[in-house]
Amino acid sequence: MNTDELRDLAREKGISGVHDMRKEELIDAISGKRGS
Repeated sequence: MNTDELRDLAREKGISGVHDMRKEELIDAISGKRGS
C-alpha cells in the first residue's frame, strides 16, 4: 500500500491526525500499536 491508501484506511478506522503521519506511523496506528 502506498501512503495515500494507508491514510484513507486510517481515516476509515477513525484515526485522527493522519495527514501529518509518515508511512511507518500510519502502519503502527492502523495495526493498533499506537493509541489514538
